[in-house]
Formats: sequence, structure tokens, C-alpha cells
Amino acid sequence: MDALQATLTTVQLQVAKVDGQITMQYLAGIYAIVAIQNELGPPGPNQPAYAGADVYKGTATVAADGTGSGSLAQTGSYLIFSQPSLSAADIPPPPGTFT
Repeated sequence: MDALQATLTTVQLQVAKVDGQITMQYLAGIYAIVAIQNELGPPGPNQPAYAGADVYKGTATVAADGTGSGSLAQTGSYLIFSQPSLSAADIPPPPGTFT
């Protein structure tokens, strides 16, 4: 009888997840973060027109209690139309935490 109750409890928890009753323990883990950004900037009072592209790459670790940590690095380049060269937009990954 205990085995049947344990099986029923397991099935009820799985159905609850499907119904959207997701708790932080189900989301705990390590996630890859990837993003792409393209920009076109119009000329303004303090900046020339520019075009740029960036890639963001990193990881986030989420704990069952809802806290976590992660890092995200940015690499890319910008073409500033008033200058004849590309400018790097590389930013190293600063570590961080979140809740």
C-alpha cells in the first residue's frame, strides 16, 4: 500500500508541473545565456551616427531557493560613420548574483 501511495504522490507532482505549478526546485540548474544585438544609432547632439553588432554569452546558475549567480560577456564592434575605423565593444564578464 505504501508503494501505491508513493506512486500516486509522484504522479500528482508530475501533473502539477504540467498544470503550471512550477516551483524553484524544478528550475534549479545551470543555464546557457546567448543573445545577439544589432544597433543603428542616429546622430545626436553628443554622438555621431553608428552601426553596431554585439554577441552576449554566459551562464547562470539557479539554486532551488531562488538565488543564483552568473556572468555575461559582451563582444562586438561599432562602426562610427564620422570615423574611418571600427571600435570594439568588448566587455569582460563581471560575476554577479541574483534572487
